[in-house]
Amino acid sequence: MAGLFSAAVMSLLPSPRLGVKRWANERTRIRELVHWVGNQIEEPQKPLVVLIRVEAPQLQPLHADTGYHVYMVWEMGHIRQEDGICRRVERRVHLTGNAGNYAYFADDIRAAGNISAEHHFIIFGTFTPEQRQRILWLAENVDFSPRWTVNTCRTWMWRLLTSMVAHGLISDE
Repeated sequence: MAGLFSAAVMSLLPSPRLGVKRWANERTRIRELVHWVGNQIEEPQKPLVVLIRVEAPQLQPLHADTGYHVYMVWEMGHIRQEDGICRRVERRVHLTGNAGNYAYFADDIRAAGNISAEHHFIIFGTFTPEQRQRILWLAENVDFSPRWTVNTCRTWMWRLLTSMVAHGLISDE
C-alpha cells in the first residue's frame, strides 16, 4: 500500500459538509502570488514521497481567522531562478482562498522557500507518477462550496483523503 491513512491526519480534519464544485479562480493572479513555475519543470517520472503539511496560523497572517492551513505536497526538483538562487519546486494539492472565497487551483507548482520549523508534517507515503496523477484527478473532483465560511481547507482535505481510501490509493487503518 502506498501510504497509511493516518489517524493523526484524520484527527486534524473535521468531518465534511456538502458543497458544490468550483474549478478555477483567477489563475494569473494566483500564479503571481505563489511564484508559479509550472512551465519550467515537469512532473518527475519516478516515485516521490508525499507529505501532509500543516502550517501554523501565525504563518498565514491573512487567514489567521481560519486556523492552520493543511495541504498535500511533493517535491518535484530544483530550479535556479532569475535572482540566481536555487529553490525547491513543489506541487501543492489544496484548497486556496479564504472563508467565503475558496477555489481549487490544480496546477499549484511553486518555487518554495525554506520550510519553517512552525510547519508540521506527516510523511504520507511514496507514490508513483500514476498514483500522483490519480490524486490530482481526485482532487479536481472534490465537492466543496466556494462560499464556505465554517468549512475550510481541512474539510476539503478530509474529502480528498476519504476519496483516496475509496479508490484504493491509501488504507483507512
